[in-house]
Amino acid sequence: MRIGELAVVVGTRELTEAEYDDFANYLLADRDWLPGRTCLNVGQRRKVMAVNAPGRRTLIVDPSGYNYGRYVGFAVDKPTCYAAGLYRISPCI
Repeated sequence: MRIGELAVVVGTRELTEAEYDDFANYLLADRDWLPGRTCLNVGQRRKVMAVNAPGRRTLIVDPSGYNYGRYVGFAVDKPTCYAAGLYRISPCI
């Protein structure tokens, strides 16, 4: 993921604060809610999942066909942009 890259959200996952923290702290752990998702670039847009929890920043996840957080970044746009299904992302790493 590149800074400022636009991504199309094709799925969302709502987590509790504890579940979110576990995911964020152990990105390479297998997640049963990520299996087999192929999020390849389509034109200029990457297909991703949004991971949300109350009081936490939205994470943008591209597992690239795996069942762990292979590529993870933060959503940096305002919520009005989310309705259109597009997020601007900032890589975590």
